[in-house]
Amino acid sequence: MADLQHVIYIRTALELLFAALTDPEQTPHFFLNCRIEGRWEVGGDLSFVETSRGPRGPTVVKGQVVAIEPEQVLAYTFAIAQLDEGDSEVRFQLSRVPNATKLVVDHTGLVEASRTLALVTEGWPAILSSLKTWLETGEPLGLPQR
Repeated sequence: MADLQHVIYIRTALELLFAALTDPEQTPHFFLNCRIEGRWEVGGDLSFVETSRGPRGPTVVKGQVVAIEPEQVLAYTFAIAQLDEGDSEVRFQLSRVPNATKLVVDHTGLVEASRTLALVTEGWPAILSSLKTWLETGEPLGLPQR
């Protein structure tokens, strides 16, 4: 199994960062045009709906909430819908630091040499850069989509 970790500092309030991660109206602005829909409670199902061609695109990722502590921790399973590579887990840990919020993202349980691992290895830096830009400027970063 393979694990990834990313750490980023965002000049925003902890509350606003947590809201951005869970608000389906905000996620398309930074999460590769995906609106994350679902129930934000342990056991709640999640769907990452691709929105670049309209509001009701295909579900590209499915997951289930495994931990949620508002403004501290958010974790869910992660499986790319078109691939049969099993579930991995994404965990966001938020903490206040002077003048910013520290965000640690751990993506664990990825299958070595899998297509999912290749996609998320490239995807997380783009998502986190876009999230930082969104929260600090109110504007999407506008990275090209593949």
